[in-house]
Formats: sequence, structure tokens, C-alpha cells
Amino acid sequence: MKKDSKYLLYLILFLSLIFCINTCSAVGHTYIHVYNETNDTVLTESYELGAYEIFGLINSSNLVIDGQNNTITATNETAKAFVSLDADYDFTNVTIKNIIINNFTQFNELYYIDNLTLENVRFENCTDTFANFYSKNFTIKNCEIINCINGLFLIDSSNITIDGCYLNTTFAGIYHMGKINNTIIENCIFETCGSGIRNNAMSGISFNNTYRNNTFNNIVMYCVDLYNSEELIFENCVFERCAYTFDIANSNKITLENCEFNKCMYGIELQNVNDSLVTNCTFNDTGTGIRHVESGNNTVFENCVFLNGQYGIYNAGSGDYYINNTYRSNLFKGIEDSGIEYQYYKLFENCTVENNKFENCMEYGICMEGDNNSQNLITNNTFNDIIYDEPEECDLGIAISVDCNLLLDGKFSNNNIENCSHTGIIICTEVLNNTTVFENNISHCTNVGIGIYTGDLNNTTVFENNISHCEHGLESDCIGLYIYLNKFENNWQHIAPGTVSTNYIHSPVMTYSYNGKTYTGRLGNYYGEDLGEEENGIYVKPYGDISMTVH
Repeated sequence: MKKDSKYLLYLILFLSLIFCINTCSAVGHTYIHVYNETNDTVLTESYELGAYEIFGLINSSNLVIDGQNNTITATNETAKAFVSLDADYDFTNVTIKNIIINNFTQFNELYYIDNLTLENVRFENCTDTFANFYSKNFTIKNCEIINCINGLFLIDSSNITIDGCYLNTTFAGIYHMGKINNTIIENCIFETCGSGIRNNAMSGISFNNTYRNNTFNNIVMYCVDLYNSEELIFENCVFERCAYTFDIANSNKITLENCEFNKCMYGIELQNVNDSLVTNCTFNDTGTGIRHVESGNNTVFENCVFLNGQYGIYNAGSGDYYINNTYRSNLFKGIEDSGIEYQYYKLFENCTVENNKFENCMEYGICMEGDNNSQNLITNNTFNDIIYDEPEECDLGIAISVDCNLLLDGKFSNNNIENCSHTGIIICTEVLNNTTVFENNISHCTNVGIGIYTGDLNNTTVFENNISHCEHGLESDCIGLYIYLNKFENNWQHIAPGTVSTNYIHSPVMTYSYNGKTYTGRLGNYYGEDLGEEENGIYVKPYGDISMTVH
């Protein structure tokens, strides 16, 4: 969640920037150079600027200003390097290159200049660096911002390319305000910044922006902090030892691909984000890999690797809705809490969790705790060594856990579960309707292979599962659960006491074929031969209570 302190900090920063720009614009300045006509300028020496001096006023099109690696230094806080007038004069094709700008307090302010290029410009020891307003086709290439407080400040601009830059700032390396569209930020390094790339929460909708091949090191706040965006692409970015690395809010059609998060507090946070894709990302020693909060629909998380964090993917928010999301072919290994967790949701519906691997997760592989759980599919996942290593917490170490008010039309199928310190699949609900648990392979669970507990059950079946080497193969406190065609082997108790007296340890009446003949009847379960010694038809190991309910 975004913190109030964060909003306050950003608001103070933004107001201070606007105050500085407006205040300084109102005071008369002396211009060292006024570029009123097309020309090329080559600096042959360095300059020092005093009070209210401005090195260059951009007042024409088709300019190339080449600093020849000379330095412009401010000796007074009111000095500026480059400015243009705050009006649209249709200036275009302006290039500023090969120059060092040192010790400035005020922004370089350029307005309404299209086809503007900054190349090989180095900002050193500045409070504010560069502000660009209302431009199109703006390029910043191979520039450096070193030991500065504020980085690049972009307002209502489009078709921007920022390539190969190095940014080291106290606050944001790049700050967007207003609508920033058709922008590419690539091959940049953000190092020891307060934050990397961010925009104002009240900005209009920005769209079609791409961020690729960027590196973020030791960022104090957010590496990426963006609101109100459409069609964003983040690819091949690396985040190293950062706090809150990636935060996108109130946005749609976001793609994150081939990004790497190493030793970060948080990886990706998506707040009210829909129609998006997170794929082929790696999270190493990152507290929470992905936080999906404040609702989110039609989003796919696939082919990601989560290693040694607290959570892999965490979906949470009171009253939130998660609909039509897919979690596919991810690896969760060495996770302290849950590989995938859903908390406090209002509705979790029509989601698919498939073909994932969960290894050495301590508390849960998948944990769902919320209100309504409807039409979700959990299938073809593999769980190995879901082991909680603190014996006093005996109810942890569960591969799949569902705890909700209503579970409707759920399907749990073809999952392979081995070696849990508690339970393979556990379902605890107030109401359980039209749900099937089938074709799962479950073994070596210390407590229960499959546990189903509900006060109100209708049309729910457990069938064709293989359950072995558990204390209890199956346990349920329901009334009317159908349990059939399951294979129980080498469990201490195949079916826990109390289960068979209120449930049906067989199928409903059905028609089936065997050896070319058709039969009508009920189908039971298979119980393995390792039941202990037989005496007069009674085995030492029980598979349930003697009394059974036949329906």
C-alpha cells in the first residue's frame, strides 16, 4: 500500500519544483548568449555564471550547441544554463551536446521545442537539472546526472527517447507530470537514487511507453512508481538491492518481461491493474516477489522464478475482486510463507493456477483466505517438501489451503503433492457446492492427504485420487460427500474416523462397463494390501469406521 508519508514527500517536492520555476521566471535575467537565428555554436572555453545570469536563451530553430566538453558552472543559486520562453513559437531541431553543467540550483527550462536533443550532457552537483515542457520528439542520449537532487523533469511531452543515461539523484531520476506518451527509456542506469522513474498521481493517462534494458541499484524508495498508464512495456530490466522496486497503480495493459529482482524488499506491486502480463521474471532473495492488490483482472503471471523470499505472489485487499487471472508455469522455491497467497478478497473467480512447481515452501504452497471463491481451477501443479520446521506450529506445511465463506464450482485436479508437514489439500468453508477434487497424487503428508470441512455441502465429490503414506488419507466432517475410485495405500488410516458415518464412501448409482459388460451400481475405492496382518477377514490397520452410509 502507498503510505501517506510518501504522498506528502512527493507533494512537497512537486510544489517546491513549481515554486522554483515560477519564482525564477518572474525575475529579470542577463543572457550571455541569445540564439535568435539558425546557427551552430561551439564553446571554446568554460564559463562561470553569477547572479541572475543565463548562459543561453533558445529563441530559434535549427540550432546545434556543442560544448566541446567545456563546463558551465553556477556561482550563484539564481543562475541558469539554458532556457526558452514559456510560449509556443514552433521552434524545432535544437541540439545541445558535449557540455558539463555544474553546481546549478535552478532547472534548465525548455518549452515547446520539438525535435530537441541532449547528447553527452553531464549534470554535476546540481539541485535541479533539466525541465522539459510540452515537447515532441525529444531525445536524451548518453547523458549523466551525478550527485544531483532532482533529475529529468518531463511535463506533457510525447515521443521521448532517453537512451544510455546514468542517473544519481537524491529524489527522482526521471519525473513525469501530465501525459507522457510514446516514450522509450532504455539502457539507463539508476544508482543510489531516492526513486528511479515516477509520475504524479494526478497526471492524466499516459500510454504506449517502453522501458527496457535499464538497471536500478540501491534505490531508496521506488525504482518505478507510475499511475494512470496504459500499454506500458518493461523488459530486460534489473533491480539490485532496492526497497520498493516496482509500483504501478490504476493502470491497464502492462507487460513485464525478462526482468530480474535481486535482494530487494519488494519486487512488483500492481494496484488496481488489469489486462496485464508478467512473464519470464526472476526474483532472488526478494521479500515479496509480486503484490497484486486493490483488485486486478485478466492478468497472466507465467514462467517466473521465485527464490528464497517471504511470498512469491501475494494477492490481497479487503473487498477486492480478482477475476480471470492465470498463474502458469512458475517456480516457487525456498519461500518462507506462501508461494501463491490470496487474502481478504471479496471475490476470487474464474482464475486458473496450473503447471506451477512449489519446492521447499515453509507454510503453504497455495493459500486462499477470503470471502467468495468461484469457478477456479487448480491443476497440474507439483508440490515437494512443503515443510514447516517449527514443531509448535503443527497446522502449517500445507500444499493447497482454501479457507473461505463460499467455494462454488471449484476444481482441484492432477496435482502432485509429496512430503508435507501437515496436509496435502485442505478445504474449509461455510458453504461448499459443486466442487470436485480428482486425479491428484498425494503422498507423505504428516497429517491428512485430503481434508474437507464445511457446514453446508452440496454436489461435491472426491474421486480418482492416489493417496499414500499419510497419517490419514482422507478426513471430512461433511454430510453427503461422495468419495470413490480413490486409491489408498500405506496410510496409517486410509479414511479418518467419523468420515464414513456421514459421507458416502462410494459413488452415486451409475452405469459403467467392465470386461465388455455394462453394469449399474455404485463404485467404491481401492485400499492397498499393506493393511497389516489379516485375522478372520479383519486387518490390523483400519481404513475407517465400520458403519457406512449407503445411498
